[in-house]
Amino acid sequence: MAFPEALPYNTASLSWNVTHTLNDQNQYCYCGKDRNLKFPDAQCRTDDGFEHLERGVSAWKAVTATAMANLVVKRYDNIHPDLSIEDFNAANKRNFPADTYFFKKKEDLIPYIEENWQLLCPDREKVQTWQATLGSCLVANKDTYRARDESLRNQNSEYALSNPDLFIFRSGYIAPFQRIGATVPKRPFSEMESSSLISARLKEDFKEPKKEQKRVNSSVSSAFNKKKDVPTIPIRYKPPPWKPSDFNTVPKLPSFTPASSNKSHGFFSLSEIPFNSRGFRYTPCEAARDLPSTMYREIELPPFCARINWHDISPPVLVDHSVLSATVEKGFRMARSNVFLTQGEWYFEVKVEKGGGHDGAHVRVGLARREAPLDAPVGYDVYSYGLRDVGGQKVHTSRPRAFMESFGTGDIIGFHISLPKITPMDAQASNIYHDRIPIRYRGQLFFEQPDYVPSKAMDELLVPNEQIKYMDLAYLPGSYIKVYKNGSYMGTAFENLLDFNPLHSINSNQYSFNDGSLGYYPAISMFGGGIARFQFGPQFSHRPSALGSNVRPVSERYNEQIAEDVLCDILDEIDYSNEPNTFSTDILPEQDETGLTVIPEIKEILE
Repeated sequence: MAFPEALPYNTASLSWNVTHTLNDQNQYCYCGKDRNLKFPDAQCRTDDGFEHLERGVSAWKAVTATAMANLVVKRYDNIHPDLSIEDFNAANKRNFPADTYFFKKKEDLIPYIEENWQLLCPDREKVQTWQATLGSCLVANKDTYRARDESLRNQNSEYALSNPDLFIFRSGYIAPFQRIGATVPKRPFSEMESSSLISARLKEDFKEPKKEQKRVNSSVSSAFNKKKDVPTIPIRYKPPPWKPSDFNTVPKLPSFTPASSNKSHGFFSLSEIPFNSRGFRYTPCEAARDLPSTMYREIELPPFCARINWHDISPPVLVDHSVLSATVEKGFRMARSNVFLTQGEWYFEVKVEKGGGHDGAHVRVGLARREAPLDAPVGYDVYSYGLRDVGGQKVHTSRPRAFMESFGTGDIIGFHISLPKITPMDAQASNIYHDRIPIRYRGQLFFEQPDYVPSKAMDELLVPNEQIKYMDLAYLPGSYIKVYKNGSYMGTAFENLLDFNPLHSINSNQYSFNDGSLGYYPAISMFGGGIARFQFGPQFSHRPSALGSNVRPVSERYNEQIAEDVLCDILDEIDYSNEPNTFSTDILPEQDETGLTVIPEIKEILE
């Protein structure tokens, strides 16, 4: 159905609130009437002149809050049976007393959700543990629900919505469910921004694409634009109290177990560490008495240099003792470095120690973002750019294209990466929000945080559709990857790399912000015994003489990242000490010997 040619009001004259859910004129939808709590409404967005009905993913936090909001209206209506329909309009009930009505999980919420399951979460399978998940959601989200007695907060407590304004609910938007003032901008580039400035920047992001840009597939394009509806400021988690044993833990390296196959002599499998998995990433940390508010900080383990990140590899990947070489005995698997590139000119090399089809061994080399899957080769999807050894083809979104001559065992492939400088105007890219929780795993401390994951719309680019590949995407203007083989220039493999900055990366908690890990990572992938070795510098085998002094070795990025993280720790300490409303996990979960146990409340909310 097409949108009407004219609305009974002037949209330009409407004055919206920060969350764009209410306007002062009380005019909405095609009819121009007010919003009413007794009637469902849909969030609309003009894109191609036609209506497209989309159902958002029902996160448990949204399901629980929506159920409670409906129960508030129902109870208020029962207490005041003489009220008319108009009494539930936004003009009359903007500050609906939602925070005065308390509900119990078993007596109120479970029966309501059971009765309205298909309306609240049609996309979610009703598993046996959903009622426990509901309780965990209530207990964990102190910013959204308040217990009648906070000192006895548990799954059987009575809960009310913390924010009394029921008119802030809208599709795909979790942050407004929280109490007003629960989260604030952490550290804008120059000075603290007001909510109006944030709103202005978000409105700027919602502008239509420039006229000279092509619009071929509008329905898919609207899915990309929809990313900008996600919150850009995460919930701030306040760490739990220290335990005395936290200060006695001695950080240790992974266990290196020699590969059993002669084919992989000199390589080792890793264990006794948590590997990054879909939706979560892990970094070693320690208790820090000099940070009494944030309480924990990230640490480094030897070798103290740019290398393969042993947390950020697919478990079948084998590494050598230097953690610079990697191999795999069967299908393609990826390993990312522990350094990432965000701006500037950089150079690194990859030595193909075995590949090009030798004994069935192959490698692919290039760069990958955090969203790129570890159980696939570089260049598999939209989040990575790679080169194939056989044929020398460049690969992006699994589409090989002719580029250079083949390369194989003994060859050195050099990469010159250029990324535009981050300016003070790029506030979301320069601001870093650590959204991580310390956990214990086999006697060690690690930060666990939501990792960045592929979006459905970006995954659709893998579909062999001639229209989709010409769609407009956000890119880094002027960026490129130039390639060298044994010091000889092969050409520019890729230009205008896709933008990794917010709002173009979304983590598994459905937030789009920079957690300090966004960028392009040097990456290698191996197949059937293929072996690749990183050379990050400062000494290289074939550094091109044409490269100027402004092109830095990737090895220098290692210390830079540490300095950035230390600065973030200091800023976090200031922010946390001034934010009484940060969410506390209350407990630091213990881990068993069989595997990693994620904090239940956080895990269930993410699912």
